[in-house]
Amino acid sequence: MGFGTGVAPAAPDSLCVAAEGRVQVQRGTATCSATGPGSFARARGEHSAAVARGRDTRAVVTGDGSAATATGGRGNRASVVGDRSEAAAVRGRLNRAVVRGDDSRATARDGDHNRARAVGDATFAVAGDGHRNRAVAAGGGIHRAEATGGNRNVALAEGRNSTALAGDGNRNRATVGGGFDNYASARSGHRNLATVDGNRSGAFAERGHRNVASVVGRNLNNAFARDGNRNTAQIFGNDGNWAEAGDGHRNTAIIRGDGLRAVATGDRVTVEVP
Repeated sequence: MGFGTGVAPAAPDSLCVAAEGRVQVQRGTATCSATGPGSFARARGEHSAAVARGRDTRAVVTGDGSAATATGGRGNRASVVGDRSEAAAVRGRLNRAVVRGDDSRATARDGDHNRARAVGDATFAVAGDGHRNRAVAAGGGIHRAEATGGNRNVALAEGRNSTALAGDGNRNRATVGGGFDNYASARSGHRNLATVDGNRSGAFAERGHRNVASVVGRNLNNAFARDGNRNTAQIFGNDGNWAEAGDGHRNTAIIRGDGLRAVATGDRVTVEVP
């Protein structure tokens, strides 16, 4: 005579697998669909969802309450590993959206060969509205990277509570490397470059072409290169520095020190402090 253990067997996890118009596996609360030659969708996790629509599209989810969508074109790929997150590669060809974390979102949209990657919890990455844009948000604590509105723009945001924006033109690049509470913007023109390496600082290369704004330091530094072409604003120091080059072309403002201010406006003006 057998005796029960009194422990119920574990319920199978929620899983849905679909390929080329046919759902192959469906159990629990996961849902999926795949339509088109070479399409594939897989969702693993409670209340997760995966949708692949179009030739050679792929949507894959591992996590609870998450969603991956690859639709509106050919060869789009969306992937999520995490809970309550979303990845969408839509309206274009060969777009890639990847999430690795909880409460995060990556979107590659409206163009071809765009790449969006969100790594960590509460991170957000968007690449699109053009071609070959790349956005990477990595870290945690509400990171945001956006490369949109043009071609070959790059936005990279690392550290805590930081933002990198590149776009509204071509080949703009905004980079935040580590630290916290930083902001970099390279927008509204072509080949603008904004970089921040520090804490609680901002770099803005905007409204023109080939402007460069960079900060290496901490505590409320701000560098502006804008409203013209080939302006350069650089800060190497801490504690409330302000460097501004603009309202014309080929101006340069450079600070080496703490709590200083340098403003170069007009054309071909150079100001260095101290």
